[in-house]
Formats: sequence, structure tokens, C-alpha cells
Amino acid sequence: MKIPYSNFYHLKLVSIFIKLFNYISHTQPGSYNDDLLIWRQRIFTTFFLSAIVVASFTYIQNMKIALQSGESLHLTIYTAFYLLAIIITLVRIIPFKFRACVGLFLLYGLGLMSLFAAGPVGSGRIWLFSFAVLSCLLLGLKAGFVALILNVCTFSFFTWSLSAGHIDIFQLSDYATEYWIANYFSFLFANTVITVSLGVFVAGLEKNLRKEQSLSKELKSSYKILEKENVERKLAEESLRKSEERFRIVSEITSDFSYSFGVDDDKNLVLDWTTEAVVRITGYESTELSSTDGWRQIIHPADKIIKNKHVKTLLSGQSSTAEYRILSKTGKVRWLLDHGRPLIDQSSKNVRQIYGAVQD
Repeated sequence: MKIPYSNFYHLKLVSIFIKLFNYISHTQPGSYNDDLLIWRQRIFTTFFLSAIVVASFTYIQNMKIALQSGESLHLTIYTAFYLLAIIITLVRIIPFKFRACVGLFLLYGLGLMSLFAAGPVGSGRIWLFSFAVLSCLLLGLKAGFVALILNVCTFSFFTWSLSAGHIDIFQLSDYATEYWIANYFSFLFANTVITVSLGVFVAGLEKNLRKEQSLSKELKSSYKILEKENVERKLAEESLRKSEERFRIVSEITSDFSYSFGVDDDKNLVLDWTTEAVVRITGYESTELSSTDGWRQIIHPADKIIKNKHVKTLLSGQSSTAEYRILSKTGKVRWLLDHGRPLIDQSSKNVRQIYGAVQD
């Protein structure tokens, strides 16, 4: 199926328009912190790019008429307005607020010219209506109110001039003048309601976006803190693992071992930990020696009095050194030199911990 050339031409124009719009409205990531500003730029680009394309046909016709009738002033003004619209739409290096203000000035100027040139039958009301609505969308609620007040003043002055006979457009009859006045109030009512409602909506949307941005920043900050803490924790765990590995290797290759006993309220000893070398010397795992009885069972029967005196001295809060024999798990007799040191709780003045180092 063949596509008619005219349809293909129209599709090509639409494609070019879309590509041009995407190029103009494209925003580099991170160039704006305000999402609402990005949407305002898109609204601005959509409106004025569409206006430039559509108004080009009207501009050409008006230019021909102006040249034929010799109205060079109108031709100059409309040409200047059209060129300004092209510049503020296509030149992206100009700050957005400046482009928006110039664009709104163009809308107001076109509305004012059309209103005083053609009166009620012209397009002035459409331009001024767009002026108030776009002011609210592009610059916020306050700008919308200012534009609305400016419209009220403009229409009031035009209505007064028209009713007082200071301007004479198309020889308007009294009926037509009264009709315009009634139409003027209807227009102002609609313009006020839409502009104010839209302004309140945009202000609320902007407030919510600000909150979302603030919350997003807080979440990103919290995530970075957590990420940093997680990295530090992993580094600490890795450092601890390496330290434990070094300690284990040193404990395994040395003939000595260290230990720690906790002391309960009844002065019973409970093994907290021992170094790995205890297995090589005694043959018993630390879990097998985790109670007082476990230690007493490996003491040589002839040296239990020495060991008991050693423990009694430590429980009294004094350091002690004792030499005694043990029976390993294989039944072998081994001599140990036990250096013990108590840790006293300052509040209760009782021994709460005993640390020791044993030499084989």
C-alpha cells in the first residue's frame, strides 16, 4: 500500500517538530534541582514552539496585507514580536526566568494591541487570558495574581474608554457596547477562577515536590551514612578476623597458654576462655575445662593443696604464682608454672575476674 505524498509530507513535518521539541526541552541530568522548574520549561517550550509554527502562516498573510496597505508600523511590531518568540524558544543559554518574562510580555503586548485595534471581535481576550494562565504556570501563584490584576486594569480602562466614546471601533452601537461590558465581566470572572485555581494547585504541587526533594535528600544522606558505617564495620570485622587468626596461630605454636576465669557471688570459678595451646599441653578442649571441677580433675593429686592455696590467694585479691603438676588426657605428667592476677570490682570490692598465664 502506497502512502500519498501529501500524507508523507505531513508526517515528516510532525516528526521534525517532535525532534525539535525534544532538543529544545532536553534538560541535562543534575542541571536543575527543582522538578517543577523542568515541567515549567516543557510547558513554555510546548506553548511557544507551537505558537511559532502555527503563527508562521498567519504572520506571512499579515505581512502581505501590511505591505500592500502600507502599514509598516504594524509589520515592524509583529516582526519584532515573532523574532523575539523564536529567540526565547530556541536559545537555551538564556536563563529560563528571563525567557518566561519576555514570553509573557509578548502575550500581553499582542493582547493589548489586538484589543485596542479590533476591540471585542479581535483575539485580544485570548492573548490576555493566556497571559494570566501562563504567568501562574511559569512563575507561580504571585505572578498569576499580578497578571490577573493587570488584566483587570487593562479591561477596565478599555471598557471605560469604549463607553465614554474615547475610542471608536467599527462604529459600535450602544447595544454592542453594553454587550461588551457584560462579556467583559464574564471574561474576568472566568479568568480569575481559572488562574486562582490553577495557581493554588501549582503552589500545592510545588510544596509537595519540595517536601519530596527534602525527604529524598535525607534518605540519600542516611543511605550514605549507613553505607559508610557498613564499610567501616566490614573493615573492623576483617581486622578482628585477622587479629584472631594471628592470635590463634601464635597460641598454637607456643608452649604457653593464657586463661580467664569469671568469679560468681559464691566465689566459684567459671572458665571464660583459654588460648589454643591448652589443648596441646593438657590434651583437653577448653569446653572440657569450662568448670572448676574440670580444672581440679587434671591437677596431680599430690599438688592439689598447692593449687587450692593458689586459688585462695587469688580470690583474696592478691596476685599469686604457683608451680604444680597436671595429668594430661594421655596420662602424661607435666609441670606448669601458673601466674595469676585478680581483677577487683571497685564498687563491691570483690574479685570478679582472674587472668593467668601458664608456662609449660
